[in-house]
Amino acid sequence: MAKFNPDLEAGFHLNVKKHFLGFATINIVLCNDARRGPKIQDGTGQRPLSQPTVKALYDLGGGEKAEGLLRLDHKHSMVFIISGKVIDHSSLTQDHMGEFKPIKWLDGARGTKAIRCRPVQFILKP
Repeated sequence: MAKFNPDLEAGFHLNVKKHFLGFATINIVLCNDARRGPKIQDGTGQRPLSQPTVKALYDLGGGEKAEGLLRLDHKHSMVFIISGKVIDHSSLTQDHMGEFKPIKWLDGARGTKAIRCRPVQFILKP
């Protein structure tokens, strides 16, 4: 595997495009996308979800409608490492401003893992 070279920024962005599947919504509050998807694991440097914090966000956000949260703003997106073989790609959008739909899992997704990573802000620059 080649090491990342910051002088080759254009090459890095091409690599990101190669591995970026798209945007979709996922339920991180209910275990494994409400038991439909892969097991979500915390990646390096990620803290486990805090249930008191989740409850506070739920209450502040207006309950189930979540009207008070910016959950569909790409600036607040979560990044996951996951196999593209367990996702219906028609449920994804490449447009960070686009209409986000719930992710659709293919058969076998429940037996896999998704690793929650730190967001990389410069991936989203136009």
